[in-house]
Amino acid sequence: MNTLDINLQKTFLIIELLLEIKPKYVWWNNTMEDCGPQAYAESNDIVNFDIIKKTGINCVGLINIIRRCLGLNIPAFGISNYAGGTYEWYKYLKKNKKLKKFNIKQSYPTGTLLIRKYNNQKDQGHIAIVRQQNSESILNQNLIHAYSSENFDKNNPTKQSKPGLTIDDTVITSNLWFQEGTYTHICLPQNWLL
Repeated sequence: MNTLDINLQKTFLIIELLLEIKPKYVWWNNTMEDCGPQAYAESNDIVNFDIIKKTGINCVGLINIIRRCLGLNIPAFGISNYAGGTYEWYKYLKKNKKLKKFNIKQSYPTGTLLIRKYNNQKDQGHIAIVRQQNSESILNQNLIHAYSSENFDKNNPTKQSKPGLTIDDTVITSNLWFQEGTYTHICLPQNWLL
């Protein structure tokens, strides 16, 4: 078994453990000095799952937890206040030529990241993980991601919202969050898990 296969197995074990604790979603807001505790980008240490359950999670939090558990660095850690956020993830992957344009007609391998870059506080971008490849287009593949079905509440900025970390049967629903399609880029598993 090669390193990528081992890291994919570990990734989905981490996800299964996270799904058991059912962390809820916490929005980032511009009063935070960094990406917030829900992004798990403040260190490269392995995180405590009891803390995750108490703190909540956001979409990059899932990716950063996986990277930390695999002993991989968080993009811009120690360089930017917003290390590990959607902005820094997109910048890091683009700089290293690890991004490809999202194509709704293609099928992508298990472990592929689906990405929308950070644009502003209202459009914070998004990252999700393809759960299992099939022969159909990406829109009919299922994915794992953390998101909120509730809008950001400025009166309660650290409110934990549902569904949080979840598995969606298809990409169709989340890709319709934006009229032009949510996802703009992909990153293959070997380009973020190694």
